[in-house]
Amino acid sequence: MFWEPELTPPDLDPQRQFTRANHLAFDIAPELFEQAVAVLRSHQVQIEGEPVTRPTGRGIYFYDPDGFLIEIRCDPS
Repeated sequence: MFWEPELTPPDLDPQRQFTRANHLAFDIAPELFEQAVAVLRSHQVQIEGEPVTRPTGRGIYFYDPDGFLIEIRCDPS
């Protein structure tokens, strides 16, 4: 999805890896945001912190099984 020269596997400690900046984000409708959070939690996906709210919308972050950072976000309601 994005090009990274000399890409190395993620660090075992996800807080120290490059993927904090380079990540895959999925944009969903604002009315589906809480449902998406509930589905992730029901599948025991560990969300990094709590959902964040910014002027640009809301988002949650979690790691895929390979350790890469994923974001689910929505525009402001």
